[in-house]
Amino acid sequence: MTQQLSDNSLDNSIAAEGQQRIRWAQSLMPQLADRADAIIASGTLKNRSIGICLPIDAKGATLALALAEGGADVSCWAPAHYTDCAVAQSLRQQGISVFSSTEETAEFDNDRDSAHALLSSKPDIVVDHEAQITSLAAASYPEVLTHIKGITEASKTGIGKLRKLQKNGELNTVVVNLNQTRLNRLFNDGIGVGQSVVMAMLDVTNLQIAGRNVLVVGYGRVGRGIAAHAAALGARVDVAEIDPVKAMLAQYDGHVAKSISEASSGAEVVFTATGCAETLTAQHIEAMPDGVVLCSAGCGITELPMDYLEQTAEKTSVRAHVTNFQFLSGKNLLLVADGHCVNVAAGEGSPIEIVDKLMALQLASIELILTEGSTKNSDLESKLESIENAIALSHLDSSRLISK
Repeated sequence: MTQQLSDNSLDNSIAAEGQQRIRWAQSLMPQLADRADAIIASGTLKNRSIGICLPIDAKGATLALALAEGGADVSCWAPAHYTDCAVAQSLRQQGISVFSSTEETAEFDNDRDSAHALLSSKPDIVVDHEAQITSLAAASYPEVLTHIKGITEASKTGIGKLRKLQKNGELNTVVVNLNQTRLNRLFNDGIGVGQSVVMAMLDVTNLQIAGRNVLVVGYGRVGRGIAAHAAALGARVDVAEIDPVKAMLAQYDGHVAKSISEASSGAEVVFTATGCAETLTAQHIEAMPDGVVLCSAGCGITELPMDYLEQTAEKTSVRAHVTNFQFLSGKNLLLVADGHCVNVAAGEGSPIEIVDKLMALQLASIELILTEGSTKNSDLESKLESIENAIALSHLDSSRLISK
């Protein structure tokens, strides 16, 4: 099921379930709603084609529906492991094109084919995630890139890929870097992702984290948030970080800074949060104890030695989103969410209230691209600072934390 479904393929009961989830998210996303009202009234979105490459969940659906209400032709894509089937069906029922496999067993080729389908719509704007759609376009459909007027990107990994494409002359369109916005840095990475990563692991394993030795690999904003939430729930946290200043910060935050090699032998739960490929090696896995739980919170399976696991251990599914790898030695390793980003693939991502602010910024970025698209990247991003202030003031006002 990798292509856009026809009307007679819709499962109404699943779509109704998805719509219920979307309504719940909409009720808790006032910042997006306020900004959507303004951009809809302006008519800026009419007859625009917008491709969204975000996890297809209730929060992302709220952005897609707001754009469609403003008159845009909206298409969505996400890999199967980041797609909520019920939400996808609800969006299709409401006229949104969803090019995504909704089968959990979908192979990579199916995901790539459905991504090609989104690119065939020749979007004016791409809301990208980890530069997945733009990278695919650069590799297979370079002519599509000339049609794109602007790209928004909120991940560190994605910004790195897009800047490389720009440097190589393969991408000559404006890119709005949402990763460096204060709302993303301070709230989503540290609080939203930190909370949702730990809670997703706990939910799908039904284990406790209190009293366990937790290893957090990488002490950037996400790693720091994971460590804080794990420690708050009673875990003993070791941090592996190659940047000495960040390692010192981990110590100041009350954790123990070690190398991965030093910490692996005592780790009972491991979270990788570097955004870098090959963060863990086979040697690190071999040093870990029996029953270790392994989760990725950075750039997914590329952080983990998946080939080593697949080739040297017997794989068994033991729970939804939990796979046991048993080695010849008898040692077991529990991998959560097949190595994909655990909070999205096995959970619901960052809390709605935080995503509300980020989606409002996404919408503001789209508006800036459409109205001031010839402006430099840095100039557009500087304009977002005042929008962030407005969002924060609105939040504070509605929370009655400041006087009018």
